[in-house]
Amino acid sequence: MTKTIFIASAEPYSGKSLVALGLVNMLLSKAQKVGYFKPVINTGPDNRHDAHIDRYCATFSCP
Repeated sequence: MTKTIFIASAEPYSGKSLVALGLVNMLLSKAQKVGYFKPVINTGPDNRHDAHIDRYCATFSCP
């Protein structure tokens, strides 16, 4: 049984991050561990943090 959810869209700024935040919040109420993986991160050489990953860590207390 697959335990993976992939959220994708054909257009940018379509609300994927908001959907993912709500989904992670819902899954955390039913499971002890939930992983978040972002395969492509566009950052410049001076910025090593991704805003979406930082938001998840601030909201859900990442280690």
